[in-house]
Amino acid sequence: MRRVVLTAWVLVSGCFYAPAVDDCAVACTDACPSGLRCVEGLCRKNEQVVCECQAGTTRPCGSNVGKCKEGLQSCGRGTWGACVGEVLGSAEVCDGLDNDCDGLVDQGPPVVLFEGATGEWRFLSLDGGYALVTTEANDAGEEHTVVRRFDADFTPREVTIARSAPAGLFDATSNGTAVFLAWALDGGLDLASVTGGRLTSFDGVEDAGVARFMRLGVGEQLIAHWDRAGIATTSLGRWSLEGRQVDITETRTLIDAGFELLDAWYPRVSSGGHYAVLTSTPPADAGLDENLRAVIDTRTLEVKRLDAPYYQYDVNSTKQLELPTGELVGFYQYSFASSSWSGVYVNPDMLDLLTGDELTVEEVKSSATAWGPGDAVVDGEGRVSLVYMDTVERRFVVARTVGRGVSMVISKQPLPRAEGFGVPRLGYAGVDEFLGLAWKEPSKVAARRVCPVK
Repeated sequence: MRRVVLTAWVLVSGCFYAPAVDDCAVACTDACPSGLRCVEGLCRKNEQVVCECQAGTTRPCGSNVGKCKEGLQSCGRGTWGACVGEVLGSAEVCDGLDNDCDGLVDQGPPVVLFEGATGEWRFLSLDGGYALVTTEANDAGEEHTVVRRFDADFTPREVTIARSAPAGLFDATSNGTAVFLAWALDGGLDLASVTGGRLTSFDGVEDAGVARFMRLGVGEQLIAHWDRAGIATTSLGRWSLEGRQVDITETRTLIDAGFELLDAWYPRVSSGGHYAVLTSTPPADAGLDENLRAVIDTRTLEVKRLDAPYYQYDVNSTKQLELPTGELVGFYQYSFASSSWSGVYVNPDMLDLLTGDELTVEEVKSSATAWGPGDAVVDGEGRVSLVYMDTVERRFVVARTVGRGVSMVISKQPLPRAEGFGVPRLGYAGVDEFLGLAWKEPSKVAARRVCPVK
């Protein structure tokens, strides 16, 4: 008789309960037996027990993003069990797949390297990681130059305050083991290096003149190259890596007399520190209609190349790179509002004069505002990787050269669309395939790891 009554109650109420049945095991659709409550869809004898799920049910678990695959979880005694059959993500590698299942292919998530306003800044390769050099004001309004070191994954290491000084012309470079800095202030030139958080001052130049433009490069020695306001020449200084000044040479003494009248030199030093590159616009009374360029070997002070005419692109987004073979590659951007052409260009300025062809990475007709200043770096395979900002699509584009000379072609990879991005810069840590991409926003400098384009 008792069994019949219980069966009838189950049919009416839709909720089964017996003392031997655990909590979280039976769902209720209406009322539960006397003394029991329907809590979150389950007939409960002990409301203190936490029921995540109904025993015997299953649900998918994990992710189907990228290389990850979902598994299945089963509910036992009110809690979800392990995710069975799930395929987990792995560390991101450069294979065209989303290995770590974060929705980003061949790149890592953005990381904030510095929070706050900065003026000049540099992003450099250093000691298997990166260095961020910023100029920023302290509470007293003094300008600080700060060197922050990060590993290849952008984990912070040490922070070094290099100096406090009024704002002035500034540059920084790295040879992979140390950061080298230069400040042009009050007609003088101050230099220093930072290694392992230790600051070392170099022999300065008290009478450097008022510098209008300055660049550093480092190889077996540190090279500073700057032009002097009011004097139609540039100065080329050489220092030992320990900080001893070797010499300072006015480049007008190295170039043929026919070019002594030139002014407005724009000095560059190649990434390996072995070449100084000068470009100049001749004055109106010089009788020359084209720009000029001189390439000087900084080891011997020999003029290796003198080009006239030479078409100068945007001097503010020009970078001279040295390949492992010793070839000099000019990377520059061409984008002027008055022109119907814009683009990013690579010019392999082979010192053996095999070719002087200018090779176009990308060209956009009638859209000169579609490009923002870019940066370039020689990666682990000795090829030029570069990044630029497409200001119309609001995204960075990473590209890479393949081959050499007139056979050079370009492949590219657009990065996710984002607002607020500023000028991009690239670094190569040398520990894996990844490049470091940093950019400046109004109140921070951020970075992410990206793969060079295959």
